[in-house]
Amino acid sequence: MRKMHLLFINVMLVPVSVALAEYGDEGFFRFFGGRDIDYWQLGKTVHDPLSAVEAPIPKATPVAPENASARQFSGSTVVREADAKPFSWDRYRDPRAPEFWDDGGDWIPPRPFREAAANPTNENVGEYLPWQGRKTAVVSKFQHVLSEKAMPFSEWKKLGVAYFYQSKCSHCQASMPTVEDAKSRGVKFTFVQLDFAENAPLHKPSIPYTEAWKKRFPVEATPTWILKLDGKTLSLTGSISIEELSRSAASLQQPRG
Repeated sequence: MRKMHLLFINVMLVPVSVALAEYGDEGFFRFFGGRDIDYWQLGKTVHDPLSAVEAPIPKATPVAPENASARQFSGSTVVREADAKPFSWDRYRDPRAPEFWDDGGDWIPPRPFREAAANPTNENVGEYLPWQGRKTAVVSKFQHVLSEKAMPFSEWKKLGVAYFYQSKCSHCQASMPTVEDAKSRGVKFTFVQLDFAENAPLHKPSIPYTEAWKKRFPVEATPTWILKLDGKTLSLTGSISIEELSRSAASLQQPRG
């Protein structure tokens, strides 16, 4: 197979080399009929790469793709199958439409970007960012659903957590998204701040880590999570994800052996 690839490359290089020898640097473009060619998408470009040269060399007459007038996209030189349809932002508002998920591909930007960049009207510019935001929102919601399905624990409102932290602790700061996620699910938190007198709290309301708390829960690292469910407790330390919290809480539901 390697020999076949090398043979193909050598065969292709011969006519290209002849074109380069005859016309110099412009010979490469002469060899391809004076046009860029997009091998990864349907159609060819109609842009002349030498159009910016003061005295462009004669070149072969471009052959227009079939139904070029119907398929040509006004905001790009690349003719693609999807560009056959007239551009409308309506098709980019519904996640059920294929256009909604247009991400370009093969180094060709998505059509909304090409349309907005080529025709920066108030409508195009105003619609572009909301389109990206809608895609992000749909993906985020779907990921949340997948996360819910993957979690073994669902009775969040029954779970209580005594959460020991320090505001200056990087692991405590990294745990904030998990804490907020758990709170939104109904987990009851008691926030105990070890550096209460020195720094503003990360979570409100927080209470100081008093001697009484030290005797009951001697914290050696922050954050420390004390989970309580159905009369059973479990201690965790460090930054954890909502999935890890779910698995730990589910373990408390297991019958004692």
